[in-house]
Amino acid sequence: MTVLPLVSKDTNEYVKAFETEKSWIPLPNPCNFCHKKSDIVCRISVGFICSQCALNMLSLKAGKVQIQLWNFEKIQHMLGPDGSLSERIIALFRYSDLERLQCISKENALLRLRELLIENMGYMSTHPLARFVRQTAVNTCSRRIGKAILPLLLSKIKREPWQYYSNIVLTAFYVAPNSISVQQLVEEASKSDNPEVRSIILKTIKDLKFPWIKRIIENSKSNDQNKAFSKQDVLSADHLKIQEAINEAYKLEDLRSIYGVYFHNSAISKQYKKDLVKELTCIFVEKERFQKVLDEMPKGVKEVFSLLIWERDEYDAFRLSQSINDPIMINKVKTNQYRRELETTTINDVYRIIPIKKANQYMGIYQSDGFYTFHLPVILRNLLKPFFPAPKEINLIPYDEIQKTEYVYIDSDHILKQIDLFNHYISHGLLKFTKSSDKVQKSSLKQLVKQCNIQEFYNEKDTSLNYLKTNLIVDFLLEVKEKKKQKGQESKPELPQKYIKHLFDNLFDTTGDLFGYHLYNLLGHLKGIDTLSGYHLQNEIKVKKSLINLMKTLPVTQWFSVTDLIKYCKYRDIHLHIIDKDYANQYITCVLTHNNKYNYRNIQISPVLYNEVITVPFFKSIMFLLASFGLVDIAYDYPQNTLYTVEKKYLTAFDGLKYIRLTPLGAYVFNQSDAYEVKIETTENNFYLDETRLFIYFDSPNPIKMMLLEKMAGKVTDLCYKIDYKSFLKDCKSQADIKLKIKLFKEHISNSPPPLWKKFFEDVLSKINPLEIKTAIRVYKLPENKDLIYLIAKDELLKKYILKGEDYHILIDSADTMKVKNRLELFGYFIDNM
Repeated sequence: MTVLPLVSKDTNEYVKAFETEKSWIPLPNPCNFCHKKSDIVCRISVGFICSQCALNMLSLKAGKVQIQLWNFEKIQHMLGPDGSLSERIIALFRYSDLERLQCISKENALLRLRELLIENMGYMSTHPLARFVRQTAVNTCSRRIGKAILPLLLSKIKREPWQYYSNIVLTAFYVAPNSISVQQLVEEASKSDNPEVRSIILKTIKDLKFPWIKRIIENSKSNDQNKAFSKQDVLSADHLKIQEAINEAYKLEDLRSIYGVYFHNSAISKQYKKDLVKELTCIFVEKERFQKVLDEMPKGVKEVFSLLIWERDEYDAFRLSQSINDPIMINKVKTNQYRRELETTTINDVYRIIPIKKANQYMGIYQSDGFYTFHLPVILRNLLKPFFPAPKEINLIPYDEIQKTEYVYIDSDHILKQIDLFNHYISHGLLKFTKSSDKVQKSSLKQLVKQCNIQEFYNEKDTSLNYLKTNLIVDFLLEVKEKKKQKGQESKPELPQKYIKHLFDNLFDTTGDLFGYHLYNLLGHLKGIDTLSGYHLQNEIKVKKSLINLMKTLPVTQWFSVTDLIKYCKYRDIHLHIIDKDYANQYITCVLTHNNKYNYRNIQISPVLYNEVITVPFFKSIMFLLASFGLVDIAYDYPQNTLYTVEKKYLTAFDGLKYIRLTPLGAYVFNQSDAYEVKIETTENNFYLDETRLFIYFDSPNPIKMMLLEKMAGKVTDLCYKIDYKSFLKDCKSQADIKLKIKLFKEHISNSPPPLWKKFFEDVLSKINPLEIKTAIRVYKLPENKDLIYLIAKDELLKKYILKGEDYHILIDSADTMKVKNRLELFGYFIDNM
């Protein structure tokens, strides 16, 4: 069946249909775009479209709108009471861009814009898309603005309509769950007289592990008005949560398959879903009954169950089938409406005891009957965990010896000798950046590698890998922010090991300003990273705490497998989700190719892909960053990945990482030891300035001073530099540049150079701007008139005020033009253009 494109020349016609409420038909019909059946669809020229595809079409349309042409009045209209539904949705989709418009720059305009955003949380209409307006407004507040919206939210609270009240409360909770005011607001809403408000609030918070939420839930159990947690039949309140999770996770056909396979009950097809759900709930909560089911499970089913319980990710059934011996995917023959037999791929019935999701396509792999993913709700995962033994990776597994890898990088304290070189190179403006972005030019990195004698991670022809280590260090030093100094606090540490500890203390500080170097910027293979804002800093705080705790637990000088460490973090609930999963699923994408360079797609990061595309690359990139600063040793291969981008045969440059080992310097930085002593050889006073010529001679290389001299002197030999006017003035564009060079020379080369050098600098300063600018001079050209030319050449008064130029040009000071004009008039020359 053909899938229609969401964007076509008829898009505007479709949008007009979306606006008309009468176009929406409350009868189950298949959507002509996604082919899923929907309870309500919109009639358009090509058939029907479901609400989700309609929204997707509006989202695509929003992305193409030139909002820079909008003024504030238009925006107010679109988001205000008179705005059409499609205009409203398009404006909400582009809200982040709206706040950056010049017409919103005034404080009162931004405040009004945010007020309109909040008002749309209560947008009321009988139109089927009205609820999406409210939800989009909530998502925008919580994900794009964050905690900054809280004061305005609290000032806009009102109880009616109940949808508006619920959305205000939930948005406040999303952006500031630790606020006392917000906690009181949530508790008040949980006791609301409106059952709809109570239901939505309690359903949202019931599985969250905040102590104050637990108290609210316990209070709600004893409230007769709240039926969501009252006892039904013989099930307890906890069992009801499990029953609800099972009801959402399993379809009726899956439940019937479970009873047919594991209980051989042929009469089960006559039961209603609610009865099957209750029965399966009893099986899951009663240990003896579930153990009997577990005994019946094939080995492959147990493996998948264990994977879901301990690793807590969703898994693609098609890809799992390649590593599980028992067949997960099987072929079945179906008869279509034309009575033709078609072979389709589907899930083996023995695996249907694990909750399954189904979609239409994935990663360019097309299957006639779609693809399937396994997932397990949190409540079921925790319930069934005791039945599945913990994997060995739940404990740290050290290696004294590791398998051979293509590369092993051991810094051996080289960074302590080089960190000053890096800082001098950056602070003296020796880095050059590309015009189109803020990235450092490759030529600049190449020069830095040469002058600082940097050992790179790779020595390959692949240009994307050539300066990986140097890039990591430079980006870090450019962006990591200094803590604000407290009274009496010492300035930047002089010892290099203390300085590096100081840098990483700043990076992992979660108490102060978190703007600066963001860990998620290491995920350069993703699109949409630039949309992350203050809302996501909470994820970064959790990840930083997790990484600090992990590094504190690693023993020094023992190797660990990166794969084992990532599993260890999962099994121990060590938070590595640098980007919120739901946000990644909606807004973060990655261009991936499969099998060949022509089969690629820009795909969203679904829960199935999250681990491979975000968690693993993020962890590996962090380890490479730590290795760049000598905090860990790493063993790795050339990067390879079965998921890769169009340009390369790997996903990220960090894919090849296999093992890491904490170094003694790393143990000091991560507070496992109180001090780290290392002797750094200095190269001070190994040069002299010639007193008769402007030559500087070195006894041995001095990288810092030589690096500085590259900007003001010519290189004669490896150990000799010569300064002259041309070399000293190169790249100088102003007086300030010249004075800065002289200042740097005195600070880093010699503050009291020989007389010859002093005279040179005085001479350079004295020759700045030797030409006086005359702005009030007028230039005229004489006609080929011999009498006039003779008059100007011989007349004593005219000679006094006129300067002669080439090719019959004359120059007259503006103050003297009337004197010249009057003198010429005495000889009959009339002039009206002076």
